[in-house]
Amino acid sequence: QFLLPILSTFAKQEPPKLEDALTLVKNDAMNKPPSSGTRSVLLSDKAQSSIQYLAFLADYKLLFDTALGMYDYELAKAVARNSQMDPKQYLPMLKRLNNLPQFEAQYEVDLRLNRYDKAL
Repeated sequence: QFLLPILSTFAKQEPPKLEDALTLVKNDAMNKPPSSGTRSVLLSDKAQSSIQYLAFLADYKLLFDTALGMYDYELAKAVARNSQMDPKQYLPMLKRLNNLPQFEAQYEVDLRLNRYDKAL
């Protein structure tokens, strides 16, 4: 009911709490019954519009990196789908990360995001 104002609050805090905002979007989408033709709950109209609204308030690149840093590749794909990112750039990377073992994928993500202390 109050999803957009809460997303606004998370996005405009200093520093922005984009991880909390994306978690809220995902949890809200998962609480809704899936429509018959939708593969992922993040493809629902409400989830897509919430991601677009969040992207209006925050930079797409920062939003994508936050979703990637959560190690949630479906969420990162949903964010990238609503951005100006080239699918040739993010789809192979997300597919490769999905195919790697969990800890190796997390290591790759941490290196990409320059979180070297977490990568160790």
